[in-house]
Amino acid sequence: REVYRRTTPDLVAGQEDWVSAIFTANRDKDTITVVARWTNAESYERFKASDEYVEVMAGLARYFAHPPTVEVNEILVEL
Repeated sequence: REVYRRTTPDLVAGQEDWVSAIFTANRDKDTITVVARWTNAESYERFKASDEYVEVMAGLARYFAHPPTVEVNEILVEL
């Protein structure tokens, strides 16, 4: 949690289309889910390919059993 807090703000600081992120844990399944909100999927895809993102993800890899699974979803309803 603290590593995510330390790395994320600087990483997304220059990203105009980044909106917010939620870092969640399912302790029963021992999984972490990050829900990142972006204005559009193309901006996220460019961000994900950036050297900065790749470097940070490589540094975080030691904390996880396997590489992340990434899905891009459309928000249909927000209450």
